[in-house]
Amino acid sequence: MKSVQNLIIILFVGFTALLQGCKKEIRQSDNTINPIVKEENTRLDAVVPTTTITTCIQGKILDEEGNPLADVQLSANGKITTTDAKGFFTFGEMEINGQYAVIIANKAGYFTGVRTFSPTANAFNTVEIQLMKKNASQSFTSSSSTSLEFESGKVKLEFPANAIATESGAAYKGTVKVYARYIDPSTTNFTGIMPGMLAGLTNENQITAMISYGMVNVELEDGSGNKLEVAANTKVKVTLPAKPTAPATIPVWHFNEAHGLWVEAGTAAKTGVGYTFEANCFSPWNCDQIINTANVTIIIQGQNGKSVGNQQIDVYTSDFLNKIGTVFTDGSGKIILTRVPQNVGLRLVNDCGLNIQKSLNITAPTAIITVNSAEINSGRIYTITGKIIDCGDTIYADRYYSITGVDNPEIYFGGRTDSAGNYSLTSILCSTVNTTTPYRVRAVLHISNTTIKTDTFSITFSGSSQANKYIEFCSLNFISNQFNPGLTYGTMTDIDGNVYKTIKIGTQTWMAENLKTTHLNDGTLIPHLTNRQRWDTLTTAAYIYFNYDTRNIAKYGNGYNWFAIGTGKLAPAGWHVPTNTEVNTLVNYLGGNYIAGNKMKSSGFWTPFAGITNTNSSGFSALGTAGYINVNGFSGESGTRTAFWTATTSSGYTTLADCYFLYNDYSSVGQPGFIKTSGFYVRCIKN
Repeated sequence: MKSVQNLIIILFVGFTALLQGCKKEIRQSDNTINPIVKEENTRLDAVVPTTTITTCIQGKILDEEGNPLADVQLSANGKITTTDAKGFFTFGEMEINGQYAVIIANKAGYFTGVRTFSPTANAFNTVEIQLMKKNASQSFTSSSSTSLEFESGKVKLEFPANAIATESGAAYKGTVKVYARYIDPSTTNFTGIMPGMLAGLTNENQITAMISYGMVNVELEDGSGNKLEVAANTKVKVTLPAKPTAPATIPVWHFNEAHGLWVEAGTAAKTGVGYTFEANCFSPWNCDQIINTANVTIIIQGQNGKSVGNQQIDVYTSDFLNKIGTVFTDGSGKIILTRVPQNVGLRLVNDCGLNIQKSLNITAPTAIITVNSAEINSGRIYTITGKIIDCGDTIYADRYYSITGVDNPEIYFGGRTDSAGNYSLTSILCSTVNTTTPYRVRAVLHISNTTIKTDTFSITFSGSSQANKYIEFCSLNFISNQFNPGLTYGTMTDIDGNVYKTIKIGTQTWMAENLKTTHLNDGTLIPHLTNRQRWDTLTTAAYIYFNYDTRNIAKYGNGYNWFAIGTGKLAPAGWHVPTNTEVNTLVNYLGGNYIAGNKMKSSGFWTPFAGITNTNSSGFSALGTAGYINVNGFSGESGTRTAFWTATTSSGYTTLADCYFLYNDYSSVGQPGFIKTSGFYVRCIKN
């Protein structure tokens, strides 16, 4: 079903590797050095709509095999962001072209990737880009003519002598390194790696859609890695594969990165089994036929009328011979298809087995498609409702948000809260297990054009819905009086992606926040208990959160029984749970047991007590909570005490382990032994 035939129509979304020879820009037409691109930009500026919309964009950057790529730099309409360790990226609420939005991705060792798409206003738009890895380069001397072949002869480049210039246009003499990759339209990931979308500017200055018969990426560099270009009034002969059924001649196009569109630039002639044409600069080149097209908007919703948002869908013509593209519905279940072939049936397919065939009337270009369970062979429609808050206090009204799977790419939710901070979203879950199995998800909240909050937590997708799910974007950076503003804090990250502040105290480096991971550092899930009675008999790792309220996790972290510490795998890599000896080193450095407590406690979040002044001069930044859980439930009142485990078993007592307490009414640090089934907090220390 996913295979693609010889002729492929890709009209909506595409992304890929660019050839870096033609001057790259983000809508900076007047500043380009390359005269070919400058002339193209003038023509495109005259026909491309300039109307912008306000929207949000998130997505993921992958390699050709579908693995996430970290530290990829992305740009969109002048804004810059970078992917995280899982390949995720998010732009803040932004203004972007309403019909031809362009996202550009760059990473060393890969060709540039570009995605052009038609975004939905006031919605969460999702984008995926696959980057092509650069192959081994070949070299030649610029003063000599040469012929080079790449990928077992799929790409052939014939350079005349003295055909190379610098990016500024000056004649170049010396060694030229060449990278070249063929982009095959019959491969299953073609829509992931191709540049932009298959829409381009004809010689008549009309934007049209195209059928691709093959593309090529080429980059030229000098010995120091500086970009080179084809010299003025010089052309390089390019030969690409041609299918036996391909036409004898076909228009050729090269890619304009500034606008994310192709530009007609000559004709390729079929010679034997290949298409041959001449390239006067190097951006991606493409052999394409022109087709008649129109635009269409599709809205997908469930039988209950709720929109099915943020769902990845492959769009084909009804006979499956031509693939239109891979798209994501936005938070309202909408897909905008630009340059769709006129008067054809469309088929929508996803990995759940969704298979809908609809004939769309282009004269009425909005189609509402209702999805029912019979059309989802291996998935289910799932709905989550709730409220988005910050630290239990602030309600986030009229804000964009998203929830995406960290390890499960099928999990995509997103939308916008209402005036009371409420949200309601529906999507299709494919292989997500319908049990109590928790899944790690990444949550993103857009506060403003420049401020984004993110968090990672676990959620269980059981049944067909989950009501009253609070999503809390609580960042301790926003909690007043927790940290010491006169000190410099570092950061560290756990296996769940939680980021913590750290502080150096004497010769030791400590976490300045409580641990909240839900996995051991080998990836093993730590069971979460909601029934406190089980803590009495449990002898394996488990965690709980204060007052059983998820809204307290961001502030206080999780409470763990000692058996989680006893695994030796609770702390993030490079860190460990401190021994009793290491805690004593900390206490002694701060002046001894009787005064160290005040230096470890934050100035806020403690119940005041006469004669006790919390200075947090150490930066340890402990918050006052109810302290711990035992057979009587949570002990004490919030703000009166807190308790932390050590990795040391109490001497002479197999059922006890050492811990350390801080109190609102004492300056000292208590260091008793406590029963291992208790639920205490954890501060890790760097190895």
